[in-house]
Amino acid sequence: MAGFRLGQPRSDVQDLDINKFSRVGFNENPFPVTGVNARVTYTGHMSPQVGDINRWLAHVETASTRKADSKLTTRLSPIRPLAIRGSLGVGKTHLLQYLHDGLRDSRTPVLRVTLHERGMGRLLLSSHLLECLPTPPAGSRSATPLLAGVVDNLSNGPVSAVVDGLPDASVLKVPLSMIRQSATGRRLELTGILERWIRRSYTSPMERARVGLAGTLRDEGQAIGAVADLLTLARSADLIDTWYVFIDQLEELWRPNVFPATRRARFLTDVRFLVDKALEGAPIAALLAWNTETNLGNDDKLRDDYRALWQRLGAPVDIPGLKSDDLWPFANAYLASELERADPATRAVQIRFHEVLQLRTSEVLQLLRDDSEALLGSDRFTPRGVLKSWRWVAEAAAVGSQPIRH
Repeated sequence: MAGFRLGQPRSDVQDLDINKFSRVGFNENPFPVTGVNARVTYTGHMSPQVGDINRWLAHVETASTRKADSKLTTRLSPIRPLAIRGSLGVGKTHLLQYLHDGLRDSRTPVLRVTLHERGMGRLLLSSHLLECLPTPPAGSRSATPLLAGVVDNLSNGPVSAVVDGLPDASVLKVPLSMIRQSATGRRLELTGILERWIRRSYTSPMERARVGLAGTLRDEGQAIGAVADLLTLARSADLIDTWYVFIDQLEELWRPNVFPATRRARFLTDVRFLVDKALEGAPIAALLAWNTETNLGNDDKLRDDYRALWQRLGAPVDIPGLKSDDLWPFANAYLASELERADPATRAVQIRFHEVLQLRTSEVLQLLRDDSEALLGSDRFTPRGVLKSWRWVAEAAAVGSQPIRH
């Protein structure tokens, strides 16, 4: 007799266990086991914080608007950074993902850097920026289409004016001026040299001399400055509006035995320089996020050791946990999302299950009060913990039993 094979249904599992939610009109548990549903964002518990974030988004949009009193320049107003912080599991990363998905567009590209995923070996801000430069909607065979788009517009008044207005310290001013003055047939070749130089690929001394470059792009400050200037030029060429740069899990910089103090100081100094370029008018909207529920004291250390960066951030937006009054509205948001994908023919059964779950909200509250990982103080709970508790209760309600801890 043939033995068990991977993918073969187990004979000891009943149909009800395979899809216990089919009997209540759902394809699966509305509360995902893998974490917060990217399609759902509940904000009923954080109206002041939503207001702060929306005001920042409006500020960025306003700062990214061309000044009507000038025909030759598209200099931007300063763009302030935004800081978001909160306890572990409170939903910061999910919030950033929601913002990323909502903002992401050819006009407003978004770069997300998560320090936990990057590791010490890749803790170079300029590398992240250079690897992920925005790509204009128009197709280009160039490895750096943003640069190619700028070069294509060098003869245009606004772009040419911005090139001339770049500070003498800008590493792009001389090479772009030389490309602008070169014959049309040579522009492609010279642009290719500058492109490889920006991406830190090999360029010979002779090649660099042809575009007015003295050496390679090694300095972090120079590289970040080059990115900021390129974005400013791209904005003047009407290729983009703003580049959003999200840096998440900043607390990883203080993780013991992971990031040396010198590497941390270098990275935070580079972040400050990026923020300064935005405050000078580069179309960069920086958002920093970190976890406050650690023993690392990263809030105090950032304030005390890197005051220059801290002062530029302004008052951080503190993301709160859910209150007991939020438990059902939170669940309702997930149920509504799942109903959109469920079979309309079973709507009556779905509504009944919806009513049953609402009556069991008190069970969720009790589970949360017994879960130390979900507690955030008096009557505050992590969305992650609330989601887990609702998942248990939903599974029990689907089969008519009491919730079982997994």
